[in-house]
Amino acid sequence: GNSIRDVEAYRDLDKLDFTKAAKILFSDTPRKKKFGLDFHLVQLFFALMPSLAVYLVAQYARHEMRKMEAELEEKKKAEEEKKAKETEKLAEEEKGQGSD
Repeated sequence: GNSIRDVEAYRDLDKLDFTKAAKILFSDTPRKKKFGLDFHLVQLFFALMPSLAVYLVAQYARHEMRKMEAELEEKKKAEEEKKAKETEKLAEEEKGQGSD
């Protein structure tokens, strides 16, 4: 006797679930359509987030590298100028010593 009642209860549950599902499906359709595009745009945004982050980090790194390279160039130029001045001084001193 129990098994028949269980089967009927399950059948009622199935009917209830199906009707509920159908009602929800059809009643929410207009709101769902409005919500759909926004949802897809948000999904697209989140899908593109990692690559966007990587791109921005790469751009920042490139910028920093350029800055560092420029600083290195300036340092090299300054050192070369220093060396050139020192060699000029040495040359002048040698000339002065040579004339004495």
